Amino acid sequence: MKKIKALSLLLILVLCVTGFLSCKRKGEEEVPPSTGHYYTSLSAPTIPTTALKLSLGGYVFAGFFDGKEYIKVSAAESGETRYGVVNTKGEIVVPVSFNKITMNGDFFMAEGSLANQLYHVYNEKGVELRASNNRLILSDIGDGIAVITEGSVVTLYDEMGEELLSGSSFDDSYAFSSCGKYLLATSTKRNKVFLFDRKTGDLRRSYLGTDTITYTLHYAGGDDFIVIANERVSADQDYTAAIKQTEDTLYLRQTVSSVNVVDKQVKRLSVDRFIYSLTNRYSVGKTETMRRNFSLKEEYFALCYYILDGKKSDGSYAYCLTDRSLGILKELPEGLSPFLTVQENYAVAEVAGSICVYNDSLDLLVKIDDATYQTVAFSCGRITASKLVGEYRVMGAFDYDGKVVIPFEYGVISSFVGDKAYAAKSGDVYLVDQAGTATFLMQSAYEGYWYWDGFYEKKEGDRISILSYDGKTLVPFDYDTYVESVRVGNSVFIALRVGSVTDVFLLD
Repeated sequence: MKKIKALSLLLILVLCVTGFLSCKRKGEEEVPPSTGHYYTSLSAPTIPTTALKLSLGGYVFAGFFDGKEYIKVSAAESGETRYGVVNTKGEIVVPVSFNKITMNGDFFMAEGSLANQLYHVYNEKGVELRASNNRLILSDIGDGIAVITEGSVVTLYDEMGEELLSGSSFDDSYAFSSCGKYLLATSTKRNKVFLFDRKTGDLRRSYLGTDTITYTLHYAGGDDFIVIANERVSADQDYTAAIKQTEDTLYLRQTVSSVNVVDKQVKRLSVDRFIYSLTNRYSVGKTETMRRNFSLKEEYFALCYYILDGKKSDGSYAYCLTDRSLGILKELPEGLSPFLTVQENYAVAEVAGSICVYNDSLDLLVKIDDATYQTVAFSCGRITASKLVGEYRVMGAFDYDGKVVIPFEYGVISSFVGDKAYAAKSGDVYLVDQAGTATFLMQSAYEGYWYWDGFYEKKEGDRISILSYDGKTLVPFDYDTYVESVRVGNSVFIALRVGSVTDVFLLD
């Protein structure tokens, strides 16, 4: 059981600025909690079958952005190298005129241009949201909203560059969350919570804490929110939980309410445990990509609660899954995180050195505990893991029934793409299939071909080609160097160099 110690009232609440979404359409039957599936099941990657050479618009390749279909390019200008961004059609998204370009969520930060301003923020369509000579700090809170901090002043913009909440003033102590048609602003430093209408900027709800009371607000879908209030009290007062700290004990009284912003109805909720945090896809700062890949389905969220002995706690906590009622739908096993990667309706986790296989309703299917396992990953029906044999760390793989399908004799085994993965031992590199059959590829002193992602290199003289895991030639022997690759969904972008020229291919 993971241990934490509450340092202060603010520390207890700092993780609580997140919400959840739950909706039931008229006419639909409600699924009983006992039969519900709680996790989003991500699709397994497939082996590429085609390669398409992409245009860079006449510019030089300078890098990929992690998980994005955009390419950083460069050009020499006035004796200096300048950078910009093109899309997969070779069209300019960010002008090639900057010293540096980074990406935060769905937005670009460009710095040091030849123009008269040093910092520029663009969206994915190339719309400039903000420019300034003062340093800008950028964050993406999802739903096409950028939060830009200049000095101690914070401003919000939508994806078309329109300023949001222009009638309000925020400093850099505030964190923001996009909640449907609402925007939530929370400052744990100032102990204030504000809820605004995104379209009009009108203030719809506010909670101003005191020296003894702190509020957090959580999105519950539509016009509904959950309000959690923690009041610090003395030991002789009626308290909900007594949290033992390093030097003293914190006595807290917690109340939980459901609030409808439109009809302004407030309903007290009965919760049988002291809430530490609530987490779902509406967590502060989550980008659209992160929300889509978030493990829990939208109608569920993870409730983290203090484990109480009567009303006292030593700081230990546990997780359960719940819906907007905050009633407990599923207790999570000890040591299991609620944020699992689910693929093909299975989830795999390392729990106290054992490998546990679950379905997406969190039923334990298999537990493998014949050794102390370290790194554990699973993909396409296979679970790769490492363990110590003598003084050596070796890797192998199981199926979902716990049967060893790849012997524990390799130094490296990648994730599977389709029905194959690469593996290496003693300087030899192989392709292995799901039955464990190994096909020798090459000898190499370097065993960490981590960038192979459904493809591999084949060398002939001083040239390389790119083959799929199925052995199909995707790129012929026209290049001498692998440069970089990135996976975006079920596609892979790869950059290859010949001489001083770098080409980019889409493997799909």
